[in-house]
Amino acid sequence: MQMIAATAGLPKADLHHDFPTKETLYRRVVQDIFKIWLHAADVFDKADCPAEGIGAYLGGKLKISGRHRFGAKV
Repeated sequence: MQMIAATAGLPKADLHHDFPTKETLYRRVVQDIFKIWLHAADVFDKADCPAEGIGAYLGGKLKISGRHRFGAKV
């Protein structure tokens, strides 16, 4: 937790205020990245055919991977 706080530029006490345990922090990270991935899946509802939906989803996932490069490691 000390390394995470230092990387984020926060005092460790501030990090522990919002995330009292490593599990709490990990669950929040997983929850946030899953929300992003699920939002990317919205393209399936708008697609005219499965191939279009898959193409749009994969394109969206590539963009997400560029912005959240460690998301797949969660």
